[in-house]
Amino acid sequence: MKKILSYAAVVFTLLSSVFITAQDFKIKLQEIFGKNNVTSIDSSAFKEYYQINVPQLINHEHPNSAVFSQQILLGIVEAAAPTVMQTEGYAIPKNYNDPHFKTELTTLLHANQILVEHRFFGESIPNPNSKEFLTYEQAAQDHHQIREKLKTVLTGKWLSTGVSKSGDAALAYRFFYPRDVDATVVYGISLTTHQEEPGIEKFITEKMKTTDGQKIQQIQLHLLQNKKKFLPVFKKIMAFNNKDISGWDAEVLYDYNVLDLQNSFWQYYKSYDDLVVEINFIVDEELKREGFKLDIPMDKIEDRMIFFATFMGMGSTDKKMKSHYYQAFSQGGYYGYDETPFRKYLKLKDYPLSLFAGEPTTFKKEFREAEKKWTETEMEKVIFINGSNDPWAVARIVSNPEKDNLQIIVNDANHTLKIKDLPAEDYQSVMKKLNKWMNLKPEIELHQ
Repeated sequence: MKKILSYAAVVFTLLSSVFITAQDFKIKLQEIFGKNNVTSIDSSAFKEYYQINVPQLINHEHPNSAVFSQQILLGIVEAAAPTVMQTEGYAIPKNYNDPHFKTELTTLLHANQILVEHRFFGESIPNPNSKEFLTYEQAAQDHHQIREKLKTVLTGKWLSTGVSKSGDAALAYRFFYPRDVDATVVYGISLTTHQEEPGIEKFITEKMKTTDGQKIQQIQLHLLQNKKKFLPVFKKIMAFNNKDISGWDAEVLYDYNVLDLQNSFWQYYKSYDDLVVEINFIVDEELKREGFKLDIPMDKIEDRMIFFATFMGMGSTDKKMKSHYYQAFSQGGYYGYDETPFRKYLKLKDYPLSLFAGEPTTFKKEFREAEKKWTETEMEKVIFINGSNDPWAVARIVSNPEKDNLQIIVNDANHTLKIKDLPAEDYQSVMKKLNKWMNLKPEIELHQ
């Protein structure tokens, strides 16, 4: 009987200590960010999980400027574990809002996880909503403030990361605050130094000469030549997906979506055949299941590609994406179109994507030029992962060979490339760098 009571007492003590530790974490976070800004959420992926509204200055250069609330999601495994901070380039994606979600690097490093929503997106929109303060400098200062506030709570090594625009934000954060984190891993990014990066247009032009490229161009021509037939279908798809285009010229939007088809294809698909399989599944299975009905027969794949063009281009009309286009065309750089092969079928002479910013933009090249110089001279402990078929791999970073960095470019891969997809030799190279930079004990396994 005494043994049972002793065992029960030990179990009670252990459970109490865990509870107190959890409570201590929550109390610390409430002290840092404010009691009403910290919400506990149950998670099977982490010991503790919190949604935190971080008070941030709209203008970090002026301490008396207005404050807005920036949303972050924090998952904790151990205070001394590594911390992976993913600097989102947009709103926190819906699937990332799942408290059981873990990023690839969080899983690999057995790490704490911070998902940071980008200013002017999602729930993190300042009021007044002045795009004057939507800059890489201000966003990097947001990330720095989060790092400063959590460094006493999360005491292990820190790594910043991001994919595409999120990776762009991670690299900019490292540029402005090179000592804030111990390492950075970015996927699918490039260093675009022009408002419309000429290298991307040249890359697409060359890709369109391939067999798959020729097929895509023929699809584009087919959709433009039969615009009158497909324009009603386009409008119906947009309405079905709750996209309000009442303030737009529907034909011009249609043209934009068809022009963008080639960029979307090379970013996300390995082959034309893969795209055909997916589009047929969407039309024959998903849309029928969701109750979407076609008013005209669309059995030919050439006709069905209107769904691909429309689905991939939907974000351009979303009011929430104005911030994305504003940032791209005022400071980040983006891509443009070569309308030459399609000129006779287009309503307008020129189709600049800056239109979707909703206001005039002037490209300020100083940030990108300074960042480029830094990557070529001082940058270190950064891993770049790109696929050779990804248009965003064109304006790739060229680092100083005397600095400790790693660049992985995988042939025939695209914008969706992850560490888990890497060839064995490249995978091991990444793992060795992470073990070295993050001083992991025991080291994470090198095999896939």
